[in-house]
Amino acid sequence: MDISYFLEFNMIVKHGNLSEAAKELNTTQPVLSRHISRIEKEFGITLFDRHAKPMELTDSGALFLKESTLIANEYGRLVTCFKGFNEGSLETIKIGGLLDCGASNVFRNAKTDLVNTYPNMSIKIAQPSFQTSFDSLRDKEIDIAIEPFSYHIDIHGLESIAIITEHPYVVVDKSHGFAAHKEISGKDLKEISFTSPKSNRSHALRKHLQGICGAVGLEGSIPKSFGISNVGSYSELFLLGLDGEAVMLPESMALMHTATSCGQYVAIPLKEERFFYDIRAFYLTQPTQKTSRFIERLQIAAESPSCTQQGSSRVQ
Repeated sequence: MDISYFLEFNMIVKHGNLSEAAKELNTTQPVLSRHISRIEKEFGITLFDRHAKPMELTDSGALFLKESTLIANEYGRLVTCFKGFNEGSLETIKIGGLLDCGASNVFRNAKTDLVNTYPNMSIKIAQPSFQTSFDSLRDKEIDIAIEPFSYHIDIHGLESIAIITEHPYVVVDKSHGFAAHKEISGKDLKEISFTSPKSNRSHALRKHLQGICGAVGLEGSIPKSFGISNVGSYSELFLLGLDGEAVMLPESMALMHTATSCGQYVAIPLKEERFFYDIRAFYLTQPTQKTSRFIERLQIAAESPSCTQQGSSRVQ
């Protein structure tokens, strides 16, 4: 059935008669009458009481109006979205940074909302780069960077929105001296040797750790021993082994790595409430339209009850 039949039906309801609707649609009354009869035959219903002046909807007609309005609105949205669309107009949003954190549920919901509204848009995970995601963002190699916010990181020229907030966890080998602890205190940090992947992709997490250690009074704002492992990611680091050292990560990342380690590692929460990872979506101060659209949907998804319940108790 032609989609225009639904639009014509809505116009007839608006005017209450065929002649006025025909004028606005630049067609004739007999044509509209035939199309309404076609709908009634197709669905086995009567849409109007044709004896009433103006024409009145039947109960079936009122129900059909509700559904046809949804169809008409959706059709209008598709026309707007695909006007001038061709294969070359497919827009892709590239995302980089801390992608294995607990914000994945927020991103799935935002992505679904985005592509349902704009079918010509897609989301792509950018290939890892040695430089920081902030530099990739400024170089326009990616559109959005997911990182924990830290005052120790240069975010000049960037805006951000909070996605989820998580507490810090310290991950150690099961044979580590602190493995039996149920929680780690700020004082304990002075006795723990930390390590981190060499790659600049871990820059934000390293800076966050250094900021926490500085806040509890560690000399030089770093732990007693802070080594850099010659690997590119935390997955590689855990695969090769921590060798008596520790890492500090947001809760979701820490629990993910310990859950897949077959009992090799233990994740222990840092008990100070003042320390947390405010994981944010960073973007350029003057974002493109496609980035703005996705940021809007990220904001909505981050504030939805289903997402905040799955994250930390603090979503700002």
